[in-house]
Amino acid sequence: MTNKYLSTTALSKELQLPAKEVFKLLSENGLVTREEENWILTDKGKDKGGIVKSHTKFGTYIAWTEDFKNDIIFRSGENNTKHLTSTALGNHFGISKFRINPILSELGLVQKGVKGWLITPLGKLMGGEQYEYDKTVFHMFAGIQVFFQKKVSLSH
Repeated sequence: MTNKYLSTTALSKELQLPAKEVFKLLSENGLVTREEENWILTDKGKDKGGIVKSHTKFGTYIAWTEDFKNDIIFRSGENNTKHLTSTALGNHFGISKFRINPILSELGLVQKGVKGWLITPLGKLMGGEQYEYDKTVFHMFAGIQVFFQKKVSLSH
């Protein structure tokens, strides 16, 4: 039986994470490196099931076995809670990605900054983490369960 492979972009969609964040995690864990404008698969990445594929339309890209999405590098925190971007939170609650950050701001979890939305101290206490990658700032929250506490509601 042959393995099904996912491009890193397809993997990011499966994980509901921005592709930039997935590449950052892969890089931080030594599975890929950046050389000029290209991502290069390392030996460690090959050991984790990564391969280099070629496509006539898309060129050369790195692909991962489908079960790689369950790898520990995509989990965080003591209990391996999945972190969600504000876009993924908006999708969960059926709220536009353009409305979720102002709602999170009303709740005191984020505030508008020069480069984007920034996690507040309360946001950090609620499991939020701030990331910056390639001059883009974004934030993620540890699991949706943080929003089901008695005093926090997203219904409008």
